[in-house]
Amino acid sequence: MLDAGRNSTFVRQKKIDREISALKKNLEMLGSLEM
Repeated sequence: MLDAGRNSTFVRQKKIDREISALKKNLEMLGSLEM
C-alpha cells in the first residue's frame, strides 16, 4: 500500500516536471520572438 502511494507520487512528480520543462520551452520561444 505504501509503495503504491510512493509510486503515484513519483508519477505525478514526473508529469509535473514534464509540464514545467514544456512551459520553459514555450517561454524560451516567446523570448526569442521578442528579441
